[in-house]
Amino acid sequence: MAPQTPTSSPSSRSPRSPKFSWSPRHRQALFVFHRRHMNDDQIAFTFNKMFDREIRARGFANGLTKTAIKAQYQKGYRASCPAWQKVEASHDAELEWVSREMAKLDVTGSPSSSPMSTMPRAQKPVQNPKPRQLVAVVIETRQQTSAIAPRQVFKGCPRSMITHNRTRTIGGEQVPIIRATDQNLVVKDPITFAEAHSPVPELLFRFYDDHSRGVRTRHGEISGRHAYLPCGPPAPPSCADDRMFAAVLCHLNNDDTASELISTTSNLFFAMRLAAKSFANPRLYVIRGGALPREKVFHLWPYHLRFKPLRLYYNGKYRNPSSHEYAIWATLPRTAIIHDFALADLERHLLGNPYMATVFRIDEMRTKKGNTHILQNFKKENLELTLATIEGFARLMPQFGINATSPTPVIARLISEIIRSFDINLPKTTPKQWDILGGAFAFALSYHANQTHVAETYLIQAKEAFLSGARIGLGELNWHLNPTKQAKMVKKGLSLGLGVKHTEVSAATVEFQKNVARFAYREKNTEPDYDMTVDEDYTLVENEDEGHHTSIEEHIEIDIEEAETDVEETISVKTPPPSQRSRISYAREASHSGKKIDETFIIYDRSDDEDYVADSDMD
Repeated sequence: MAPQTPTSSPSSRSPRSPKFSWSPRHRQALFVFHRRHMNDDQIAFTFNKMFDREIRARGFANGLTKTAIKAQYQKGYRASCPAWQKVEASHDAELEWVSREMAKLDVTGSPSSSPMSTMPRAQKPVQNPKPRQLVAVVIETRQQTSAIAPRQVFKGCPRSMITHNRTRTIGGEQVPIIRATDQNLVVKDPITFAEAHSPVPELLFRFYDDHSRGVRTRHGEISGRHAYLPCGPPAPPSCADDRMFAAVLCHLNNDDTASELISTTSNLFFAMRLAAKSFANPRLYVIRGGALPREKVFHLWPYHLRFKPLRLYYNGKYRNPSSHEYAIWATLPRTAIIHDFALADLERHLLGNPYMATVFRIDEMRTKKGNTHILQNFKKENLELTLATIEGFARLMPQFGINATSPTPVIARLISEIIRSFDINLPKTTPKQWDILGGAFAFALSYHANQTHVAETYLIQAKEAFLSGARIGLGELNWHLNPTKQAKMVKKGLSLGLGVKHTEVSAATVEFQKNVARFAYREKNTEPDYDMTVDEDYTLVENEDEGHHTSIEEHIEIDIEEAETDVEETISVKTPPPSQRSRISYAREASHSGKKIDETFIIYDRSDDEDYVADSDMD
């Protein structure tokens, strides 16, 4: 906790007590005073004389007390204050101005008492007739810090590279800091390509406001480091390159420098939290991760794991794991941005969507509580997934640039991220009931996106996307990188009815094969054999015109694999290629021999009269 600066007057009649804010210049001056081994009286007298105008402007007519100045230089406070750590890591050139100011003021001794007991400023204080002789001692900090804390951060790096007075106080010790401009930085445990470029989630989110660095153009966004280059940005370096090491370290520490990286997150709650706390026109990007080259996207989690044991963090980043943060090198192309919207637009939308307003709770995210505390409060509220919540999901989708014709993985990812980030409890019901809820979501999505006449194929995709998003929403953060988390997610989905057991898969597979064979015979104007036996492994459908057989074993294996595992973010929907979309016949009301044909299939007809099954209701 920062020490409190006392007020100039103890009187309670004052409407507002004056306060003094410590700037980097004030701390630099105080740092130099203590390096010269000046006593407390000398420091208080010199500090008040050097910053006399600022102190008076803040309401301290008699200057700051010796106790207040001494409290600012407490050892425990300096060890935990990021501002003090930057001051202690300053160069001698950055501190020369203090010596020049002291020379101008001709400060060579100390007054006989503290500044609070001195005479008014109009009169000169009485000097001690026999002032003590002051001896200025210059300490070679580089040699001392190297002896106290030998550098164990890197190997293959000469000790002379440690800059003079470039240290930081950690645990009461002066630890040397390696500058980002140093050469030949070699990490002990290099980061591999598989770690840095791990599979990227289908959706990423980026928060930015008027204070964010970088330039946004019609072609996308350019990082602040490369925004004003006359040529294009360089290619991304290797994940183990020293340049990338320094760039990520500065980026994670929030250094006030132009970064080469564009920060994104896979956690919707984290992006919404940053936007809610901003007052500078906050906005959000919705980015499709699959549209970005793999070598341009760096997962910052493995870098954080390397930096944490080496104690290279300050600015409060030590406890931030960055497990959800993905950094994009130099440029973010416009083709990868699905939607760009302001938080104010989202808040206006939530006024007409009370169910999602209850889920997001933006007013609570604006508070000063920590993320962990807010998430615990969300969990205590026990929000349940109801039909009204599903209708709110469908209303929200167009606000994020998603409609009924959007790719299935995109719809599924946004639903799963809302369920996981804002802790929505899913009900325990049957697969048939889940299928009904998925159909309700598909209808509501097409209605609120003004796509009521969309092809039925897209509605089936939207329904499957909802079910997949609900299953994935049960997983933890970065579940796709941990097989244990995947198994836990699948097991929980099965317990809630969001999966099909192996015995149910076998029965559904046999029924599916019978329906396919039955419909194929009806299309050829031949009387089907409804009592035909179907092999449980695979079925061969005879084609009379071509004289060959079409196997549906491949479709059956795909359905069984999805029902058993269901850990893929993408959903394999069997849609026809562009050349086969010219003629589509729906087996909805067609009949043959007075009997209605099964309504669960959509048949795509090609010029060679081959039959293709588009989708099937396995639940």
